[in-house]
Amino acid sequence: MRFVDALEWIAADRLVVSGSINPSSSEYLVFDLLTGAVVGGYVDDAQGAEFSPDDQHVITVSGAPDFTARGSRAPVLKLDDQPVVGGLNVDLAFAKKPSWSADSRSFAIAARDASGQMRVVLGETGFCRVVDQTTEFP
Repeated sequence: MRFVDALEWIAADRLVVSGSINPSSSEYLVFDLLTGAVVGGYVDDAQGAEFSPDDQHVITVSGAPDFTARGSRAPVLKLDDQPVVGGLNVDLAFAKKPSWSADSRSFAIAARDASGQMRVVLGETGFCRVVDQTTEFP
């Protein structure tokens, strides 16, 4: 981490310190404030890691740093640092961060394919699918 960009409370005793690794990738360190230990670390190549409301899960995107030519990117959506969806013909550098359901069981991500067509990636623990939409991003 070159420098700290933000601090985010994700629980009463957990703090996330995030910062830039390079112009397009960010690192996230999760600190347990009771022990002072780093209990998690993540890297994201998109709009940033997104933690679930219950602090049990995190979504990141790897394999798509901004400095890599678009045709050479291989974005992989990760849930809890495990690949969930990869090899999609979509740009996972989505317009906004993923959105979690209130119960932390489901999430949704808006993405765009090479033609500008909107895609929605819906997921639950262990399950993801891409939903085709007819709407295009402006």
